[in-house]
Amino acid sequence: MSRNPMFAILVALPLTAVALCAVAQDAAPTMAPDSHPAHFQHMLKKMDANGDGKVSLDEYLAAATNRFHSIDAQNKGSITAADIAASPQMQRHEQRTAQRMLRHMGASAGSDSVTLDQFLAAAKSRFAKIDANGDGFIDTNEAAYRHTARHAAQPASD
Repeated sequence: MSRNPMFAILVALPLTAVALCAVAQDAAPTMAPDSHPAHFQHMLKKMDANGDGKVSLDEYLAAATNRFHSIDAQNKGSITAADIAASPQMQRHEQRTAQRMLRHMGASAGSDSVTLDQFLAAAKSRFAKIDANGDGFIDTNEAAYRHTARHAAQPASD
């Protein structure tokens, strides 16, 4: 087992992308509507240095090396959780997550903030969705059902 799980994850990420690209190509007609084959095709193209439509081990390792160096901004030869958190890729991910949270909290489309009124209106809407029987209260069964149903409907994220 790896002593640094984040490093193992970062090293495995490009391999996973390549594997998913292969699966996406073979299974394209039967892919779920929420799949993102274009994303994986883009990743494959980025790794395919010689343009032959395939990723060799050398190309894969070159992409992994580039990824590592993009995180190791101080050229220490190692990366920490803090380096990963400060990486441009993670910053973009965090920004997208924050934008989704703002929309969930009631921000208007294109807005970069949410007012208290918008926030409370969104909270009322969420409460109404959880309060399945409409009695004005959320009991443990309603909360547990809503949590289970929500997570069952969502694909695993990044």
